[in-house]
Amino acid sequence: MSFVGRETELRALQQRYDSKQFEMCVLYGRRRVGKTSLINWFCRDKATIFFSALEGSEEDNLRALSSTIMQFDGFAGEANAAPTFPSLQAAFAQVFDLAERRRLIFVIDEYPYLQRACPKAASLLQHLIDKRKESSGLFLIVNGSAISQMQKQFLDGAAPLYGRQTMQMEVKPLQFADLCAYFPKLDRDGVARVYGAYGGIPKYLEFYQTGHSYASNLENSFLQPGAALLGEPENVLRQELRDPATYNTVLTAIAGGSHKYSEISSKSRLTSGNLVAVLKTLELLGLVQRVVPPLAATTKQVLYQVKDNMFRFWYRFIPSRLSLINAGKSALALPGIIEGIDQFMGPVFEQICLEWLWRQDGTAGLPLVFEQAGRWWGNNPERKCQEEIDILAYNQDGQALFCECKWSKKLVGSDILEELRRKSQLPQFSAFPEKSFMLFARKGFTAGCLQLAENDPALTLVDLQSM
Repeated sequence: MSFVGRETELRALQQRYDSKQFEMCVLYGRRRVGKTSLINWFCRDKATIFFSALEGSEEDNLRALSSTIMQFDGFAGEANAAPTFPSLQAAFAQVFDLAERRRLIFVIDEYPYLQRACPKAASLLQHLIDKRKESSGLFLIVNGSAISQMQKQFLDGAAPLYGRQTMQMEVKPLQFADLCAYFPKLDRDGVARVYGAYGGIPKYLEFYQTGHSYASNLENSFLQPGAALLGEPENVLRQELRDPATYNTVLTAIAGGSHKYSEISSKSRLTSGNLVAVLKTLELLGLVQRVVPPLAATTKQVLYQVKDNMFRFWYRFIPSRLSLINAGKSALALPGIIEGIDQFMGPVFEQICLEWLWRQDGTAGLPLVFEQAGRWWGNNPERKCQEEIDILAYNQDGQALFCECKWSKKLVGSDILEELRRKSQLPQFSAFPEKSFMLFARKGFTAGCLQLAENDPALTLVDLQSM
């Protein structure tokens, strides 16, 4: 996969690198999210010792680390030096010695493997950092996919390395704009549908072949025995969790339409205490998100949603078709997915629009600079019903932007705008005397809607192709 996006992450790393002082960056994120690719891209023109920890013994890791150090072109060891350092402490000390002479990056990739093989590794690093950081030009990057373990090792107050990091960064999935750069030959509609099914994990995107149709890609990636993404949710849960079956039950409930805590509890048959822990873990892994509408006065309005697009696609379409897939009848499993994809894409399009808004925040492309944004829902006291607004963005200066997002093959007309304006008059929005409106459309707008926008500075129209 070509390297795209990550401008914010690269800029943050470069700022720390330019300090010329000792720096320790703790970098974590889901498996296959692109952490190692990010590090390699950042280090491509810099002096680097890159050590990939092994799922093996302490001796295995010491030999591998020793070999990596000795292959570094700045290492000036004795001609008859032993091929392996006598201890992990000696190997780490050698890295600090090298960093006395020049700016040096030392990467420990998949650090939890090293910590598991050598429990004293954290204490050894702590000792060297505390003793030599003032004279060292070392830029230490510690990377790991086991998110809970990384947080325990570096963010827990009792951990030896707690407080030694000068930077910590979670590498998150790519966004729609990044996929547009990665798939330059696809139109925005095609990229959006890829984003909906494959999400933003770089490794998953490698399975999409632009020379084949969308339907053919879904069939090859999801709907055949042994397909690359057919067993991926199960693999992720098994790698990260001790009891994947429980988490799978909760994900199934949420993907099936149970978004309230009470509904999830009923469907999963978990006690309150157990469910709280499961939901927190799924949030930590980036698989589930806790959603509260903007302006919510209480936590009673909390909903839970499957956050990862590929997981949401998988749980929506695959379980009911597993028997067909395992029987090798992908041709029978595919049509129902293609028929249901547009309905599935509605929330994905809202996500794309929200990402676009955050990228535009603070630019001339928006009528306000907002501080909060998200999907709003609440009670209409006059009609005695629930109302929804796809995106509400606002600030503390009394400005609000009301947005409607339409994933439809039809052109969006003025009726959508009038309905949005009606909702904006709900009493919950009385604190915003300055209101503006934005319509997002998959295909575009009717002539009447375009005419309204020309004469109304408070109305902005955005179609998918321009995002």
